[in-house]
Amino acid sequence: MYIYLISALITGIFLYFSEFFYKRKKENSKNYYLYIFFFVLAIIPYFFVSGFRYGVGTDYFYTYFPRFYQIMGGSNGYTEFLFTGLNKFILLFTDEAQWLFIITSFIFVLFMMLSIKKMTHHWYIGGILLLLSNVYLISLSNVRQYLAISIGIYALSFACDRKYIQLIVLGTLSVLFHYTAVCMIPIYIIGLVSKFPKFKKYAFFFLIVIIALSPTYIPLTKAILKNTRYIKYFEITGVPRPLLIALVFYKKVSSYNQYTFTLLVCLTLATIIGILSIFNPIVETMSRACNWYYWSIIFIVPMFLDLFKQKWIGILITISLILIISSSTYYLIVVLGHHEVLPYRFFFWKDHFIY
Repeated sequence: MYIYLISALITGIFLYFSEFFYKRKKENSKNYYLYIFFFVLAIIPYFFVSGFRYGVGTDYFYTYFPRFYQIMGGSNGYTEFLFTGLNKFILLFTDEAQWLFIITSFIFVLFMMLSIKKMTHHWYIGGILLLLSNVYLISLSNVRQYLAISIGIYALSFACDRKYIQLIVLGTLSVLFHYTAVCMIPIYIIGLVSKFPKFKKYAFFFLIVIIALSPTYIPLTKAILKNTRYIKYFEITGVPRPLLIALVFYKKVSSYNQYTFTLLVCLTLATIIGILSIFNPIVETMSRACNWYYWSIIFIVPMFLDLFKQKWIGILITISLILIISSSTYYLIVVLGHHEVLPYRFFFWKDHFIY
Protein backbone atom coordinates (compact mmCIF):
# COMPACT_ATOMS: atom_id res chain seq x y z
CA MET A 1 0.00 0.00 0.00
CA TYR A 2 3.04 2.28 0.30
CA ILE A 3 2.91 3.54 -3.27
CA TYR A 4 -0.75 4.47 -2.87
CA LEU A 5 -0.34 6.07 0.56
CA ILE A 6 2.60 8.17 -0.60
CA SER A 7 0.67 9.39 -3.63
CA ALA A 8 -2.31 10.29 -1.40
CA LEU A 9 -0.08 12.19 1.03
CA ILE A 10 1.62 14.17 -1.73
CA THR A 11 -1.74 14.92 -3.33
CA GLY A 12 -3.11 16.13 0.01
CA ILE A 13 -0.15 18.47 0.53
CA PHE A 14 -0.47 19.98 -2.95
CA LEU A 15 -4.22 20.41 -2.56
CA TYR A 16 -3.72 22.12 0.79
CA PHE A 17 -1.44 24.74 -0.75
CA SER A 18 -3.66 25.03 -3.83
CA GLU A 19 -6.69 25.83 -1.66
CA PHE A 20 -4.60 28.17 0.49
CA PHE A 21 -3.68 30.32 -2.51
CA TYR A 22 -7.14 29.92 -4.08
CA LYS A 23 -8.73 31.65 -1.08
CA ARG A 24 -6.24 34.51 -1.53
CA LYS A 25 -6.24 34.71 -5.32
CA LYS A 26 -7.91 38.14 -5.35
CA GLU A 27 -5.10 39.64 -3.29
CA ASN A 28 -2.66 39.48 -6.20
CA SER A 29 -2.11 37.63 -9.47
CA LYS A 30 0.77 35.63 -8.01
CA ASN A 31 -1.60 33.78 -5.67
CA TYR A 32 -3.82 32.84 -8.60
CA TYR A 33 -0.95 31.30 -10.52
CA LEU A 34 0.28 29.50 -7.40
CA TYR A 35 -3.21 28.06 -6.91
CA ILE A 36 -3.18 26.73 -10.49
CA PHE A 37 0.39 25.47 -10.12
CA PHE A 38 -0.31 23.43 -6.98
CA PHE A 39 -3.62 22.18 -8.34
CA VAL A 40 -1.88 20.79 -11.44
CA LEU A 41 0.77 19.22 -9.21
CA ALA A 42 -2.00 17.59 -7.15
CA ILE A 43 -3.24 15.73 -10.22
CA ILE A 44 0.14 14.16 -11.00
CA PRO A 45 0.63 11.59 -8.15
CA TYR A 46 -2.64 9.71 -8.58
CA PHE A 47 -2.42 10.01 -12.35
CA PHE A 48 1.14 8.69 -12.49
CA VAL A 49 0.45 5.71 -10.22
CA SER A 50 -2.71 4.79 -12.11
CA GLY A 51 -1.63 5.61 -15.64
CA PHE A 52 1.69 3.80 -15.51
CA ARG A 53 0.61 0.71 -13.61
CA TYR A 54 1.15 -2.69 -15.17
CA GLY A 55 -1.15 -5.64 -14.54
CA VAL A 56 -2.71 -3.88 -11.56
CA GLY A 57 -6.47 -4.25 -11.16
CA THR A 58 -8.61 -7.32 -11.80
CA ASP A 59 -9.80 -6.16 -15.21
CA TYR A 60 -6.39 -4.99 -16.48
CA PHE A 61 -5.51 -8.32 -18.11
CA TYR A 62 -9.00 -9.78 -17.86
CA THR A 63 -10.71 -7.10 -19.95
CA TYR A 64 -8.94 -3.96 -21.10
CA PHE A 65 -5.53 -5.19 -22.21
CA PRO A 66 -6.78 -8.12 -24.37
CA ARG A 67 -9.82 -6.21 -25.66
CA PHE A 68 -7.54 -3.44 -26.93
CA TYR A 69 -5.80 -5.87 -29.23
CA GLN A 70 -9.06 -7.57 -30.15
CA ILE A 71 -10.34 -4.20 -31.35
CA MET A 72 -7.11 -3.75 -33.27
CA GLY A 73 -7.85 -7.09 -34.93
CA GLY A 74 -11.34 -6.01 -35.99
CA SER A 75 -13.50 -6.95 -32.98
CA ASN A 76 -16.62 -4.90 -32.27
CA GLY A 77 -15.23 -3.88 -28.91
CA TYR A 78 -17.36 -2.71 -25.98
CA THR A 79 -21.08 -2.13 -25.61
CA GLU A 80 -20.35 1.58 -25.15
CA PHE A 81 -19.30 2.91 -28.55
CA LEU A 82 -17.51 5.92 -27.04
CA PHE A 83 -15.10 3.72 -25.10
CA THR A 84 -14.61 1.58 -28.19
CA GLY A 85 -13.98 4.80 -30.09
CA LEU A 86 -11.32 5.79 -27.56
CA ASN A 87 -9.54 2.47 -28.17
CA LYS A 88 -9.72 2.99 -31.92
CA PHE A 89 -8.48 6.56 -31.61
CA ILE A 90 -5.42 5.38 -29.68
CA LEU A 91 -4.81 2.71 -32.32
CA LEU A 92 -4.49 5.44 -34.95
CA PHE A 93 -1.22 6.45 -33.32
CA THR A 94 0.12 3.42 -31.49
CA ASP A 95 -0.46 -0.27 -30.81
CA GLU A 96 0.64 0.08 -27.18
CA ALA A 97 -2.30 -0.72 -24.88
CA GLN A 98 -0.74 1.21 -21.99
CA TRP A 99 -1.92 4.44 -23.57
CA LEU A 100 -5.50 3.42 -22.81
CA PHE A 101 -4.69 3.35 -19.09
CA ILE A 102 -2.74 6.59 -19.29
CA ILE A 103 -5.60 8.49 -20.93
CA THR A 104 -8.41 7.02 -18.82
CA SER A 105 -6.41 7.61 -15.63
CA PHE A 106 -5.86 11.25 -16.52
CA ILE A 107 -9.56 11.80 -17.25
CA PHE A 108 -10.62 10.08 -14.01
CA VAL A 109 -8.18 11.95 -11.76
CA LEU A 110 -8.83 15.29 -13.48
CA PHE A 111 -12.60 15.14 -13.02
CA MET A 112 -12.32 13.87 -9.45
CA MET A 113 -9.99 16.73 -8.54
CA LEU A 114 -12.24 19.28 -10.22
CA SER A 115 -15.21 17.92 -8.26
CA ILE A 116 -13.29 17.92 -4.97
CA LYS A 117 -12.23 21.51 -5.60
CA LYS A 118 -15.79 22.56 -6.35
CA MET A 119 -17.83 20.64 -3.77
CA THR A 120 -15.63 20.61 -0.65
CA HIS A 121 -14.11 23.32 1.54
CA HIS A 122 -11.15 21.19 2.58
CA TRP A 123 -9.62 19.94 -0.64
CA TYR A 124 -6.75 18.08 0.98
CA ILE A 125 -9.11 15.86 3.00
CA GLY A 126 -11.15 15.04 -0.10
CA GLY A 127 -7.97 14.29 -2.02
CA ILE A 128 -6.71 11.87 0.62
CA LEU A 129 -10.15 10.29 1.01
CA LEU A 130 -10.16 9.52 -2.71
CA LEU A 131 -7.70 6.75 -1.79
CA LEU A 132 -8.79 5.91 1.75
CA SER A 133 -12.44 5.51 0.70
CA ASN A 134 -11.37 2.82 -1.80
CA VAL A 135 -12.79 4.80 -4.73
CA TYR A 136 -9.39 5.31 -6.36
CA LEU A 137 -8.37 1.68 -5.87
CA ILE A 138 -11.60 0.33 -7.37
CA SER A 139 -11.07 2.62 -10.37
CA LEU A 140 -7.89 0.69 -11.16
CA SER A 141 -10.10 -2.30 -11.98
CA ASN A 142 -13.50 -0.89 -12.98
CA VAL A 143 -12.01 1.53 -15.47
CA ARG A 144 -15.05 2.30 -17.61
CA GLN A 145 -17.50 2.64 -14.75
CA TYR A 146 -15.28 4.97 -12.75
CA LEU A 147 -14.44 6.97 -15.81
CA ALA A 148 -18.19 7.55 -16.17
CA ILE A 149 -18.60 8.12 -12.42
CA SER A 150 -15.92 10.84 -12.32
CA ILE A 151 -17.58 12.70 -15.19
CA GLY A 152 -21.02 12.12 -13.66
CA ILE A 153 -19.96 13.61 -10.32
CA TYR A 154 -18.77 16.78 -12.03
CA ALA A 155 -22.01 16.85 -14.03
CA LEU A 156 -23.93 16.64 -10.73
CA SER A 157 -22.17 19.74 -9.43
CA PHE A 158 -23.58 21.65 -12.40
CA ALA A 159 -27.04 20.21 -11.71
CA CYS A 160 -26.86 21.69 -8.20
CA ASP A 161 -25.72 25.00 -9.73
CA ARG A 162 -28.53 24.81 -12.32
CA LYS A 163 -26.12 25.12 -15.23
CA TYR A 164 -28.03 23.07 -17.74
CA ILE A 165 -25.69 23.00 -20.73
CA GLN A 166 -22.73 21.70 -18.72
CA LEU A 167 -25.02 19.16 -17.03
CA ILE A 168 -26.39 17.84 -20.31
CA VAL A 169 -22.99 17.65 -22.01
CA LEU A 170 -21.18 15.97 -19.11
CA GLY A 171 -24.14 13.77 -18.17
CA THR A 172 -24.40 12.51 -21.75
CA LEU A 173 -20.66 11.94 -21.94
CA SER A 174 -20.84 9.90 -18.73
CA VAL A 175 -23.59 7.66 -20.12
CA LEU A 176 -21.72 7.12 -23.39
CA PHE A 177 -18.70 5.84 -21.47
CA HIS A 178 -20.81 3.47 -19.37
CA TYR A 179 -24.53 2.97 -19.91
CA THR A 180 -25.26 2.32 -16.23
CA ALA A 181 -24.62 6.04 -15.72
CA VAL A 182 -28.39 6.36 -16.19
CA CYS A 183 -28.43 5.58 -12.45
CA MET A 184 -27.38 9.21 -11.95
CA ILE A 185 -30.36 10.73 -13.74
CA PRO A 186 -32.62 10.77 -10.62
CA ILE A 187 -29.71 12.31 -8.69
CA TYR A 188 -29.33 15.03 -11.32
CA ILE A 189 -33.03 15.82 -10.92
CA ILE A 190 -32.66 16.07 -7.14
CA GLY A 191 -29.63 18.31 -7.64
CA LEU A 192 -31.60 20.58 -9.94
CA VAL A 193 -34.61 21.04 -7.67
CA SER A 194 -32.49 21.44 -4.52
CA LYS A 195 -31.42 24.88 -5.70
CA PHE A 196 -34.91 26.35 -5.96
CA PRO A 197 -35.90 28.77 -3.13
CA LYS A 198 -39.08 26.81 -2.47
CA PHE A 199 -37.32 23.47 -2.56
CA LYS A 200 -38.24 22.60 1.05
CA LYS A 201 -41.86 22.93 0.12
CA TYR A 202 -41.72 20.82 -3.04
CA ALA A 203 -38.84 18.38 -2.37
CA PHE A 204 -41.15 15.73 -0.99
CA PHE A 205 -43.27 15.94 -4.14
CA PHE A 206 -40.29 15.55 -6.49
CA LEU A 207 -38.87 12.60 -4.60
CA ILE A 208 -42.23 10.84 -4.53
CA VAL A 209 -42.66 11.42 -8.28
CA ILE A 210 -39.26 9.88 -8.97
CA ILE A 211 -40.16 6.84 -6.91
CA ALA A 212 -43.70 6.58 -8.28
CA LEU A 213 -42.44 6.62 -11.87
CA SER A 214 -40.00 3.76 -11.23
CA PRO A 215 -42.40 1.17 -12.74
CA THR A 216 -42.05 3.18 -15.97
CA TYR A 217 -38.36 3.94 -16.26
CA ILE A 218 -37.03 0.67 -14.83
CA PRO A 219 -38.73 -1.43 -17.56
CA LEU A 220 -37.66 1.19 -20.11
CA THR A 221 -34.05 0.91 -18.96
CA LYS A 222 -34.31 -2.88 -19.11
CA ALA A 223 -35.63 -2.64 -22.65
CA ILE A 224 -32.73 -0.42 -23.72
CA LEU A 225 -30.14 -2.70 -22.15
CA LYS A 226 -31.80 -6.06 -22.83
CA ASN A 227 -29.19 -7.09 -25.41
CA THR A 228 -26.24 -6.08 -23.25
CA ARG A 229 -24.67 -7.69 -20.23
CA TYR A 230 -25.72 -4.69 -18.12
CA ILE A 231 -29.25 -6.02 -17.90
CA LYS A 232 -28.13 -8.00 -14.83
CA TYR A 233 -27.60 -4.73 -12.95
CA PHE A 234 -31.35 -4.20 -13.01
CA GLU A 235 -32.30 -7.61 -11.66
CA ILE A 236 -32.93 -5.93 -8.32
CA THR A 237 -36.45 -4.52 -8.44
CA GLY A 238 -37.33 -1.37 -6.58
CA VAL A 239 -33.83 0.10 -6.32
CA PRO A 240 -35.20 3.69 -6.44
CA ARG A 241 -37.43 3.07 -3.41
CA PRO A 242 -34.61 3.55 -0.88
CA LEU A 243 -34.95 7.24 -1.73
CA LEU A 244 -37.82 7.14 0.77
CA ILE A 245 -35.24 6.72 3.51
CA ALA A 246 -33.76 10.10 2.62
CA LEU A 247 -37.10 11.72 3.39
CA VAL A 248 -36.78 10.64 7.04
CA PHE A 249 -33.66 12.78 7.37
CA TYR A 250 -34.82 15.57 5.09
CA LYS A 251 -35.49 18.27 7.70
CA LYS A 252 -32.25 17.47 9.52
CA VAL A 253 -30.02 17.82 6.49
CA SER A 254 -27.44 20.54 6.94
CA SER A 255 -27.44 23.54 4.62
CA TYR A 256 -23.66 23.38 4.53
CA ASN A 257 -23.65 24.21 0.81
CA GLN A 258 -25.82 23.70 -2.26
CA TYR A 259 -24.47 20.18 -2.78
CA THR A 260 -25.03 18.68 0.67
CA PHE A 261 -28.58 17.42 0.35
CA THR A 262 -27.93 15.67 -2.96
CA LEU A 263 -24.74 14.12 -1.60
CA LEU A 264 -26.62 12.81 1.44
CA VAL A 265 -29.19 11.22 -0.86
CA CYS A 266 -26.33 9.47 -2.68
CA LEU A 267 -24.81 8.24 0.57
CA THR A 268 -28.22 7.02 1.74
CA LEU A 269 -28.63 5.04 -1.46
CA ALA A 270 -25.15 3.54 -1.11
CA THR A 271 -25.92 2.53 2.48
CA ILE A 272 -29.23 0.89 1.60
CA ILE A 273 -27.75 -0.95 -1.38
CA GLY A 274 -25.03 -2.21 0.93
CA ILE A 275 -27.68 -3.54 3.31
CA LEU A 276 -29.61 -5.13 0.44
CA SER A 277 -26.45 -6.93 -0.67
CA ILE A 278 -26.77 -9.12 2.40
CA PHE A 279 -29.93 -10.60 0.89
CA ASN A 280 -28.77 -10.70 -2.74
CA PRO A 281 -26.38 -13.42 -3.91
CA ILE A 282 -25.18 -11.43 -6.93
CA VAL A 283 -22.26 -9.62 -5.27
CA GLU A 284 -21.01 -8.04 -8.49
CA THR A 285 -24.39 -6.50 -9.20
CA MET A 286 -24.73 -4.94 -5.75
CA SER A 287 -21.15 -3.71 -5.76
CA ARG A 288 -21.51 -2.03 -9.14
CA ALA A 289 -24.79 -0.44 -8.08
CA CYS A 290 -23.27 0.86 -4.85
CA ASN A 291 -20.32 2.35 -6.75
CA TRP A 292 -22.62 4.90 -8.35
CA TYR A 293 -23.37 6.54 -4.99
CA TYR A 294 -20.68 5.55 -2.47
CA TRP A 295 -18.21 8.18 -3.76
CA SER A 296 -20.30 10.86 -1.96
CA ILE A 297 -18.47 10.03 1.26
CA ILE A 298 -15.41 11.84 -0.13
CA PHE A 299 -17.35 15.11 -0.12
CA ILE A 300 -19.42 14.65 3.04
CA VAL A 301 -16.69 13.80 5.58
CA PRO A 302 -14.69 17.07 5.21
CA MET A 303 -17.73 19.20 6.06
CA PHE A 304 -17.73 17.93 9.66
CA LEU A 305 -14.75 20.17 10.36
CA ASP A 306 -17.04 23.20 10.00
CA LEU A 307 -20.28 21.99 11.58
CA PHE A 308 -19.44 22.66 15.24
CA LYS A 309 -18.55 25.80 17.15
CA GLN A 310 -16.10 23.76 19.16
CA LYS A 311 -13.46 22.95 16.54
CA TRP A 312 -12.12 20.01 18.48
CA ILE A 313 -15.44 18.19 18.11
CA GLY A 314 -15.35 18.55 14.33
CA ILE A 315 -11.73 17.41 14.24
CA LEU A 316 -12.47 14.39 16.45
CA ILE A 317 -15.47 13.31 14.36
CA THR A 318 -13.59 13.80 11.08
CA ILE A 319 -10.59 11.77 12.25
CA SER A 320 -12.88 9.04 13.60
CA LEU A 321 -14.74 8.80 10.29
CA ILE A 322 -11.50 8.67 8.32
CA LEU A 323 -10.19 5.87 10.54
CA ILE A 324 -13.40 3.87 10.13
CA ILE A 325 -13.37 4.32 6.36
CA SER A 326 -9.66 3.50 6.14
CA SER A 327 -10.01 0.32 8.19
CA SER A 328 -12.72 -0.92 5.84
CA THR A 329 -10.53 -0.22 2.81
CA TYR A 330 -7.56 -1.93 4.45
CA TYR A 331 -9.64 -5.03 5.14
CA LEU A 332 -11.02 -5.22 1.62
CA ILE A 333 -7.79 -4.46 -0.23
CA VAL A 334 -5.00 -5.86 1.95
CA VAL A 335 -6.69 -8.67 3.87
CA LEU A 336 -9.20 -9.92 1.29
CA GLY A 337 -7.25 -8.84 -1.79
CA HIS A 338 -10.22 -7.30 -3.59
CA HIS A 339 -9.66 -5.73 -7.02
CA GLU A 340 -6.11 -7.16 -7.17
CA VAL A 341 -4.34 -3.82 -6.79
CA LEU A 342 -1.58 -5.38 -4.68
CA PRO A 343 1.23 -5.94 -5.36
CA TYR A 344 1.82 -2.90 -7.52
CA ARG A 345 3.97 -2.88 -10.65
CA PHE A 346 5.17 0.05 -12.75
CA PHE A 347 4.99 -0.21 -16.52
CA PHE A 348 8.67 0.77 -16.68
CA TRP A 349 9.66 -1.80 -14.03
CA LYS A 350 7.48 -4.79 -14.78
CA ASP A 351 9.54 -7.36 -12.89
CA HIS A 352 9.56 -5.47 -9.60
CA PHE A 353 6.63 -5.82 -7.18
CA ILE A 354 5.75 -3.14 -4.64
CA TYR A 355 3.63 -4.25 -1.66
